[in-house]
Amino acid sequence: MNKGHGANIFKYSKSGELLDFSSNINPYGPTGKVKKNIREHLDLIARYPDVSYGKLFEALERYLGADKSHISLGNGAMEVIDAAISLYENIVIFEPAFMEYEIRAREQKKNIKKINLDASFKPDVRDLDFDLKNTLVILTSPHNPSGVSLTKKEFDEIYEKVSESGGAILMDEAFHEFSSVSYDLAKEISKYKNLFVVRAATKFFSLPGLRFGYMVSNFKEKIDNHIPTWSVSSLVENLGEDLFFDEEFIISSKEKLAKSRNKLFSELQKIDGIYPIPSDANYILIKTDFDNEKLFQNLLNKGILVRKCDNYDNLGHQYIRVAVKKDEDNEKLVKALKEEENERF
Repeated sequence: MNKGHGANIFKYSKSGELLDFSSNINPYGPTGKVKKNIREHLDLIARYPDVSYGKLFEALERYLGADKSHISLGNGAMEVIDAAISLYENIVIFEPAFMEYEIRAREQKKNIKKINLDASFKPDVRDLDFDLKNTLVILTSPHNPSGVSLTKKEFDEIYEKVSESGGAILMDEAFHEFSSVSYDLAKEISKYKNLFVVRAATKFFSLPGLRFGYMVSNFKEKIDNHIPTWSVSSLVENLGEDLFFDEEFIISSKEKLAKSRNKLFSELQKIDGIYPIPSDANYILIKTDFDNEKLFQNLLNKGILVRKCDNYDNLGHQYIRVAVKKDEDNEKLVKALKEEENERF
């Protein structure tokens, strides 16, 4: 399968100087506190991390509201997702979806069942009316690539169906901090025996280069048995306090990006041939009437990189996805798209 992703900026620019709308990273991070912490602790790269990760677990307990007996650490979210996949024979994926789920499941020779989402981009519990024993059902909220979030009622309905049928759910919440949902599954993990909740420092905290993901579940021992020793670096181990408890950064990022997303969405709606989908994340999926390969290349020529969606199952070449960036950058994207609109007529 085509293993394409966003954030492949160096494929298109050796200098990496493109305006990158393909990668959904918080443009306001990393924070000054995090950068200062890393600069002051660079010597840590000369030693192994504390194998117990005591300080990091303490910070995560406070941040997530979950006991460390439920928390697993990984070198990025995919490491803990890979561990969860290893525990089940059958994997259910609602398409379109982040393609690494299928890649990892195939590498582990799992039985894969793919279910197409309709235009709402929300899974229908009626599509799960089959034997779910020894099955892991993968959900995402906000959904990637649409940005659509599940309500608590919608999640509970699916969870009840899957759990009562002998299966489990992996909820990928990589974009959780951007969303407007009021429920928090990590804090409620004791209520959900057959649930894995996955988050990461990559997106909201702007640390894709440091590779740090974490999982909350009732299967910590089994997950940890799949994770290599010292999987998380010494620099990450020391970041907890400065990473998770900068309240000013967390609150202001959420507010500014929500406003920027709404403004960008409104501007995109004004462009003929551009049909943005309402999002609860820091990106917007767009259906277009354009020749998207030509659109992609024309934007690239103007120094703008967007995410083509032609390698997503159940989506295809009619769609592109764009990150929500700072207003001044979003305006450059809108201007470029309007120029493309004018050239069509």
